[in-house]
Amino acid sequence: MLGKIVSCLLAVFIIFAFTACSEKNSAVSLYSYDMDSDSVSDSDFIQLENKYTGYIWNSGDFSSSLTYGIPSEKSIKTINSSDEKCRISVSEIAGGVKVTYNYYKTGIKYSVEYTDEKDFLKASIRTSEIEENADAVALKISVLPLLSSAVSSDEGYFVIPDGCGALIRFSDKKNSYSQRVYGDNISLVPDKKTSDKKQVYLPCYGAVKNGNAFLAVAVKGDSNVFINADTGELNTCNFSFVIRDTDNFSMNESDITVFEDGDINCDDIEVRYYPIEKYNAGYSDIAEKYRQYIMDTYSLSPLSEDYKIPLYINFYGGVEKKTSVSGIPSEKKISLTKYSQAEEILRELKNNNVENITASYYNWTDSQICHKIDTKAECSDILGNSEDLKKLYNYAEIYPVVDNIKFSELSLKNMTVKISGAYSKISEYNPVYSIQDSSADSLYFLSPSQFKQIYNKLAKNYSYDKINFGSLSVSLYGDYSKKKFSRFDALNLICESCELFDKKILAYGANAYMFPYVNNICGVPVESSHFDIFDEDIPFYQMIIHGLIPYSSESVNSMANPDDYIKKSVSYGSSLMFDFIYENPAVLQDTDLKKYYYADYSGWKDTALSGYEYSCSILNNVKNYFIEDYYISNGFSFTVYSDGTVIKEGVL
Repeated sequence: MLGKIVSCLLAVFIIFAFTACSEKNSAVSLYSYDMDSDSVSDSDFIQLENKYTGYIWNSGDFSSSLTYGIPSEKSIKTINSSDEKCRISVSEIAGGVKVTYNYYKTGIKYSVEYTDEKDFLKASIRTSEIEENADAVALKISVLPLLSSAVSSDEGYFVIPDGCGALIRFSDKKNSYSQRVYGDNISLVPDKKTSDKKQVYLPCYGAVKNGNAFLAVAVKGDSNVFINADTGELNTCNFSFVIRDTDNFSMNESDITVFEDGDINCDDIEVRYYPIEKYNAGYSDIAEKYRQYIMDTYSLSPLSEDYKIPLYINFYGGVEKKTSVSGIPSEKKISLTKYSQAEEILRELKNNNVENITASYYNWTDSQICHKIDTKAECSDILGNSEDLKKLYNYAEIYPVVDNIKFSELSLKNMTVKISGAYSKISEYNPVYSIQDSSADSLYFLSPSQFKQIYNKLAKNYSYDKINFGSLSVSLYGDYSKKKFSRFDALNLICESCELFDKKILAYGANAYMFPYVNNICGVPVESSHFDIFDEDIPFYQMIIHGLIPYSSESVNSMANPDDYIKKSVSYGSSLMFDFIYENPAVLQDTDLKKYYYADYSGWKDTALSGYEYSCSILNNVKNYFIEDYYISNGFSFTVYSDGTVIKEGVL
């Protein structure tokens, strides 16, 4: 019999085999395991104990599961570690145990190390040590899938960082959720349009059960992780990590599945489970724990008292318009908002008491207008000259947008390749059949292999101290050509590119790995994806970043009910944002910016002025405080700030 004492402060994990005990009146726990036993039985489990409350979370019947592919059959199967086809062995390591899962029928084997790290349980996998064979390949691995499990008679919910955030309350109604953190692998463009949904920006989830709670954070492997949740006879929430990606394509009216080939090419896996040291804990406590985690991890600090609430504006400079010359189709660059016109708009707003403006300027170069890779960042002649642009830049806080994710040029070295071997390109979807319109112009995804070269060139030529990278801050995808660049490789290259621009970056939406590099985030949603499994939305994302990073909601004038949207945005602590063009929106017909038909500045000036005045009257009082709580009572929402201020439906 092997015994080991493991010291802990708030949390401890225990593996039970035949005996387990704790010393009386001691802050330590003991786990033991019969080393003479050939295998671990189904009764063995891992526990996460909250030493503050004494509550214990159990891992249930099994502590891992494997999804694998059979290339010869082009099929996908899942097996749990409790299955008789899995052999489990346990060995002692410093601070914990190493559990090896041998799915011997498939030839796949991997080990998970469970260790007590003072105030959290850590589960980690070295992906380079995963064993496979030619007949089966590992696709996904789930870690502690039942640790959060609850039945419908339990009181509680799961916290899901989908969009602004959502709650899944325990229920006996069968339903499921599974979404990839940091968004879908967009280079694997689906043939059919999928339903609109919000992005999962944060690699975490929370569980609240009968007043007890924990936060789970994917510290490593976050570039390849899904958040899964199920309700029904058993309610569960967990992470599953992609080891190899898959793709589908159609041939002879049949869907064929293909697997990423070659060696495993993904990051190691590490999950931390933080018990919340509080009785009657809730989602606000989980948000507070994750906020402290990002402050410690990314060295973030509260905003200064000098910070003033801005009005966020998106200007659109130029666009290509489809025309015909002597019956021959062609495209012509036209102006929507010249540099001088943007300055005119800003001047008028400032003259009407808008003290602080943060503006992004889209399509301000010929390359951006024509969907070409932009490394020169030179002004467009149709919008004005360099002096006009300089005057605009010096007049207000302007973030020129350089978005290089998608481009129209045929350049084989720059193009991303799908797992199926086809080039990754996207066209508009047919509104009737929801399939890609083959007659429409196509855009290609820039290969992550080119990020370093492209953004190094841009940094050398860029003459401004502020920038907006457009979709780069929310786009993560791999290149499955012979170059073999994974989502993890892309994440690291994005971060390296951001470091070139000295933190003066405005992001339109921001995945968590962008937090150290941005000084503004705009377009933060105030809704979730509204999946059927969700019971209510919460401002989880906002509760984490308010008081740390300035942010706005999505464009007010793109919403069906702008007045209601303004109130909801302010109740979520969000500044307001508007899309503006100077010219009559009728010019947008037959352009790829036609969706901004609503963006006429003259029609929205009064709403912008009144909305800004309203947001400032409330948010300037709490601009550098954290959101400590948010709840709904008697049909009203209440937002509680760390200075004690309470906002009721956006009204003090």
